[in-house]
Amino acid sequence: MRRRTSTERAVVFLGGGARAAVSRVDRRGLIRRTIFTAMLAAPLCGQGVQAVETNTGDGGPQQLIVEPGYALWFSTEFGLTSAQIGAVSDGDLLTDRGRRLRTNSQLTRHLGIMPVVPDIGLDALGLTPATASLLLSCEIDIFSETIGPLSHGSLLNFHGLVAATNQQLTSAFVPQPGDVDAGLDAFHTDLQTGELWFSLETPLFSQALGVSLEPGDLCSSAGYIVRTNAQLLENFTILNPVPEGYGLDAVTRLPNGGLLFSVEEDFFDLRHGPVGHGDILSDSGHVLVRNLDLIRPFQPFEDLGDFGLDALQVVPLPALGNATRMAP
Repeated sequence: MRRRTSTERAVVFLGGGARAAVSRVDRRGLIRRTIFTAMLAAPLCGQGVQAVETNTGDGGPQQLIVEPGYALWFSTEFGLTSAQIGAVSDGDLLTDRGRRLRTNSQLTRHLGIMPVVPDIGLDALGLTPATASLLLSCEIDIFSETIGPLSHGSLLNFHGLVAATNQQLTSAFVPQPGDVDAGLDAFHTDLQTGELWFSLETPLFSQALGVSLEPGDLCSSAGYIVRTNAQLLENFTILNPVPEGYGLDAVTRLPNGGLLFSVEEDFFDLRHGPVGHGDILSDSGHVLVRNLDLIRPFQPFEDLGDFGLDALQVVPLPALGNATRMAP
């Protein structure tokens, strides 16, 4: 693992409005306590913070400098019962301050699904580059009266359209076989290039690259692998790593180019200890927010060790304002 110098920075954006926080990392390198303290000290979603983590490179103090500007949206793998807002499904869109931005039925009401069915999940989430409207995928295949069959591998528009089928997402890779639906797990829209970044649920061979796209790889609709799963995790020190990788359940890109993500399989890191599939990780090799810290503002009644993390999106406040004004 490459050691950072004193001039290097990693940036993570979280909801809230605290101005600054300083802490020393404990022996396992856990910075989540300072980040979560900043979140708790902040007002409700709508006043985001930018947390800049600096490292002296010699094991000394790490500093978190937070500024307004961003919020964090996500969905969980398991539903919960919140002391604040009642029942929360695994298809609801949540914010990092204990707020439900949209229920799953509100997210899918324009998709023409009849009769009304239970929640179909929220497996991936993104924003369109031009209008910052929501893009999403569901957990299951289902039929729409207005669109036809909806695949769990397709990217859907909040307004009731199919933004991209799974075959369209992967077409630049020239997959073999060409008509397969490999599913859609993690998703992110690169707002700078307009590219759609995603991970697949099942392996898919690319004739264009001559390699197999594995479920933990971050792929681009432009036809290249943004990061393999091994590259995403290369700054972690995993005990007994497995060759098949750890999957990629959620991903979002920071304005500085860094990535936040979650994996599908738990692992043990020599610096951070146990790492859960619902923890928010950075490609700089840190556990930025533990899953229970992320969920704590909802005050769940359930006693789970990890509620999972299915969708993840860092959202600038102008986009937050646009999305929260969408008709339910």
